[in-house]
Amino acid sequence: MKAAVVIALVVVGGGVVVTPVVAEYRLKASHQEAVVRLMERPGTTSVSLQQQEIGTGLKVVCWVTGTALAAAGIYLAVRLMREGDRPTPPHGVVTAPAHGITADRPPAL
Repeated sequence: MKAAVVIALVVVGGGVVVTPVVAEYRLKASHQEAVVRLMERPGTTSVSLQQQEIGTGLKVVCWVTGTALAAAGIYLAVRLMREGDRPTPPHGVVTAPAHGITADRPPAL
């Protein structure tokens, strides 16, 4: 389950980063299509359309948010890999605590 969360964070973060680029490309493409459609009308000599642009603030917010999501995913992936490197006891085996005090060996006074 943790691996799925890591993958989702990286994918969604990447998607948020590229969203303004893709949206701007689509806006320019639809603007060009509208200009061509209007210029194909008989008797049209010029066309003036106002092109919409995505604000710089929105681009920055998307970049920061997407980068933060992807960075969190990468951080969690590294953390999961490090946890995987630790030797784990077999299921059902109880290990002694690090301080050395157990029920059969009381602390030395």
